Amino acid sequence: MTAGDARHAVTHPSTKTQTSAQIVGNILCVSVSIARISKIARIKDKTMNLLISLFLIIFEAVSEGLYDRQKKTIAGVIEFIYRAVVTLIIFAWLTNYWHVDTEATDYWVTVVGYVMLRFAIFDVIYSLARGNTGIFYIGNTKLYERALVWLLNKGKVSYSLIIFTKFIALVWGMSWLMGWQHGITN
Repeated sequence: MTAGDARHAVTHPSTKTQTSAQIVGNILCVSVSIARISKIARIKDKTMNLLISLFLIIFEAVSEGLYDRQKKTIAGVIEFIYRAVVTLIIFAWLTNYWHVDTEATDYWVTVVGYVMLRFAIFDVIYSLARGNTGIFYIGNTKLYERALVWLLNKGKVSYSLIIFTKFIALVWGMSWLMGWQHGITN
């Protein structure tokens, strides 16, 4: 399957679409649930790494997908929520309100875990928010997308290998964000 075939196969609008209000309602429910869970359970820092990473990836992907679907108002609202939470997290860290006592190696493990998780799930969430029938969208505007198209066409890499690589990145990213780079411990 070539990149053109892959793009054609996944970019048709879905017949089952949610209204903008339903999408925002679902996203706000997820946000409130994460906030309640973290407050009630006093989640460990490693779990918060995963939850914050998921928040950042999901809100950005949904905002971009809705914008490309011409739902610009709702995309703007979601982008506002996204930026407000990112700003609050940064200021909480800067003012020592949310103090995280970690080693320097934990920082890089978290960054690599985030990058792997984003590589694994961003395109899927974007495609769902955009209303595509297929969930593995490959565009042609970003450098990353052009590299994937080149790998599919010129590099003769199969589409299945890219999907498998995303699955490995999903497991890798979640594991590292949870602090399991040396195995699962209590």
